[in-house]
Amino acid sequence: SACGAAGMSYGGGGPPIECASAYTIKKVEPDEAKIYAEAQRGRGPLRVLWVGAGDMKGVSKRLFRAGAEVVALDLSKPDATDLSAATTYASAHGYQLQFEQGDATNLKFAEGSFDVVVCSMFLCQDFDPAVVVSEIRRVLKPGGRFGFFEHVEDINKVVVDKVFGERSVVNVQYYPEMTNVMAGVVRKV
Repeated sequence: SACGAAGMSYGGGGPPIECASAYTIKKVEPDEAKIYAEAQRGRGPLRVLWVGAGDMKGVSKRLFRAGAEVVALDLSKPDATDLSAATTYASAHGYQLQFEQGDATNLKFAEGSFDVVVCSMFLCQDFDPAVVVSEIRRVLKPGGRFGFFEHVEDINKVVVDKVFGERSVVNVQYYPEMTNVMAGVVRKV
């Protein structure tokens, strides 16, 4: 690439996007279910924090694996019907789901509480995303993974460059000609 060996570029030899980083952004259309599956790769039952769960209807996208203990967090509590439907769906698909009302800028969980944290279309809300991503990193266990699916085109600059670091990158995907979504998985190193 024009940036030399340290340049960040599209996989497949495309033009560089950014010259300050040493990881590759894969030029593929991000797939939310695949990103969540990659974040949840590993042995044994996982404790998963789902940040920005909203009305909980995202459970029907089959984003969580059987055996997981999923804690859904949002500032607003979903209505009783949506919450009941979500927990029923989770049970039928072999995982536990509970809702916790809380603020992503100040997570009430202890350091190292979760194997995995995931969020979708959330880091664009009215807060500093670096604060939220720092809180996500704090509650992850060492080696834990954060999966994100966001329509903030340069969210990698917050997730990777400001908070997790280049060595944390498992996968970052962006295909601006197809969609405005950037997605990826990073691990706490």
